[in-house]
Amino acid sequence: MALAGTRGQAAGRSCLWVDPRALDTLRCLDDVSPSSASASAARWRAAPGVTMAMLADAGLAQFAALPADMTVAAWLAGRRRGAGSGRFACPPGLVSVDAMLADGALETLGPFGASGGLPLRSASGQALIPALYTLSTRAGAGWCRAQARWPARYRLDALMPPPPAEANLAGLLAGHEGALAWVESVVLQAVPDHERSAAGGAVTSPAACPSADLTKDADGGEAPAYPAEARALDAHIKDVFDPAGLFPDAPTP
Repeated sequence: MALAGTRGQAAGRSCLWVDPRALDTLRCLDDVSPSSASASAARWRAAPGVTMAMLADAGLAQFAALPADMTVAAWLAGRRRGAGSGRFACPPGLVSVDAMLADGALETLGPFGASGGLPLRSASGQALIPALYTLSTRAGAGWCRAQARWPARYRLDALMPPPPAEANLAGLLAGHEGALAWVESVVLQAVPDHERSAAGGAVTSPAACPSADLTKDADGGEAPAYPAEARALDAHIKDVFDPAGLFPDAPTP
């Protein structure tokens, strides 16, 4: 099952491409008036078919420069359009993601740290996250984390953000190209311009996204575009999320 608008690869397999555009409900989760000072901090729940134009009209300015007809699901899944950056896995303004995991379990992926966060609500999620944390302690994950730009397809670094930030599990799905889970909705907040710039902002065109060919290693030298350590880590992450191969594979970085 593949998400329309992504670059998922299912070579040699039958594949159902699903377009979520009819699922376009957008609602504010906070009781604020549009003119109040707190309106800019309001949280919005967006179904997967909500477009960037709808988000911008609601006051989420970080989406204004993206293609107007791009869906929320394609934005989160797409690696070339700013769902995460080289340094930050979690896109600015992303609060949480409601997702269907490969076994059909529904899970909310969101803030997860010492100061609290969203509880995992399924047995699958309660097994998935410890497995990913264990994977993050392996040498391959440490090598990827030491690079100037995260070299793997899947953002395991969402579990280990630069201090003082805490983990947000939603970042695990940033740029996953539809390969790890099916997005049912996302919760978003507006991001002030200065915070968006500090966090790396949103990539607005393919030309603005650094090419994997320009990846540098920790010493500033040239590194392979998709090194063996990253390939091995991606294979483990994919197997933890989707052992039966329900979703297509993500393309190489």
